[in-house]
Amino acid sequence: MNAKSLEKEMIALRREFHQIPEVAFEEFKTSKKIKEYLEQFGMKDIKSYASTGIAAVVYGKNPGKTIGVRVDIDALPVTEENEIPYRSTHPGKMHACGHDAHIAIGLGLAKVFYENRESLSGNVKFIFQPAEEGVGGAEPMIKEGVLQNPTVDYMLGCHLWPEIPSPKIDITSGSTFASSDVFQLHIKGFGGHGGMPEKVKDCVYAGAKVAAALKELYFSAPYEKKTVISVCSFEAPSAANVYPASCVIKGTIRTLSEKIRAKVKEDIRSLVTQILDALNIPFELTITPEYPTLVNDDKLLSIMESCAKELFGDEQIIHHGPTMAAEDFAFFTQALPSCHVKIGCGNSECCMPLHNPKFNLDESAIVTAASLLERMILELLKPE
Repeated sequence: MNAKSLEKEMIALRREFHQIPEVAFEEFKTSKKIKEYLEQFGMKDIKSYASTGIAAVVYGKNPGKTIGVRVDIDALPVTEENEIPYRSTHPGKMHACGHDAHIAIGLGLAKVFYENRESLSGNVKFIFQPAEEGVGGAEPMIKEGVLQNPTVDYMLGCHLWPEIPSPKIDITSGSTFASSDVFQLHIKGFGGHGGMPEKVKDCVYAGAKVAAALKELYFSAPYEKKTVISVCSFEAPSAANVYPASCVIKGTIRTLSEKIRAKVKEDIRSLVTQILDALNIPFELTITPEYPTLVNDDKLLSIMESCAKELFGDEQIIHHGPTMAAEDFAFFTQALPSCHVKIGCGNSECCMPLHNPKFNLDESAIVTAASLLERMILELLKPE
C-alpha cells in the first residue's frame, strides 16, 4: 500500500478540480466529479450530506476501528491571476486555499485503501466537506449523522500551508487554529445638515470612538498574545455636507481558548455600551459565533509526529505554532478525538499567501500529505 504510486494521478486530479472552483454549498460540479471518481474504481457506500457533501467508506476485510479523514472541497470568491494552463474557468472564483489539492489527496487515499481493503482491519471513512470557508459545512454534516454508520473513532485532517516550505510538516500541540466570531454594530444616530452639528446625533464620531477603542483593546493584549480584535468595515454612506442617520461597523474576534473567547465578547459588549451610552446614542450589537478553537488530541498528535519522523526524518518536523486563521475541522475536534496538521507547500516559486489571487502550491506536498495520512491510518488500524 503506497500513496506515492498515485503521485501523477493525484496531481492531475488537483489540476482538474482547480479549473472548476465552486464556493460554499455550491460545489455541485465538484461533488459530482468526486462521486464519479470514487465509483470509477469500485466504491459503492457513498452518501450525500449537507447538500454538496459526500461520505464514502472503505470497509476492511476484518473488523476494527473506523478512521475518518476530512477533506474540504470549496473555493473562494477570488479572481485568479495565475497564468497557468489549468487556471480557473469559473470567473470570480478560485481555489486560493489549496482545497483542490486536499480533494486530490482524499481521492488518492480512497483509491489506495479500497484496492487494499482485503488487508485492512477496520474501516476508513472519507468525508468530503463543503463550505469550510467562513460558512461552515462540518457542523451540518455532523448533525446529519456523518460520524455514524459506521461510527468514527478518530478524525484526521490536514491543510497545505505556503508559509511552511515543502516538505516540512508542522506538528503543533493544543490549539492550532483560532476560534472565530463576527460582530456587527449598528449605531442609530440622528442625521442632519453638515453645518449644524449641534442638531444631530453624530454616529460617525461615535463609531470612530468605538473603532479606536476596540483597536486599543486589541493593542493592550489583556488576554493573551494571540487574541485578535479587528474592525474590518465601517459603513456610513452620505454626502459631504450631510450627517448620516446611522452607521454600521463590522469585524472579527479570534482567540485560542474558549474561556478567553467568552471573556473578549463580554468585554466588547461592555466597552461599546459604555461609549455609546455616554453619547446617548442607541445601538444594536450582535456577535455571531462561527468556528470554535481547533484543539488537537495529544495522543493522536504524538502518533502523527512519530509517523512523520519515520517517513521523512526528524529534520522535516517543525513546530510552527498556532495560526489566527479559523478552521471548521474544529467541530470534529469537539465531537471526538481528532488530529489536524499543516503540510508545507511553499517553495521559491510558490510563495503567495493563502487567499491571494496568485496563490499556487508545490504539488510535491500532495504526496507528502497523502503518505503521512496513509501511514497514520494504518497505525491507528493496527489490531490491538
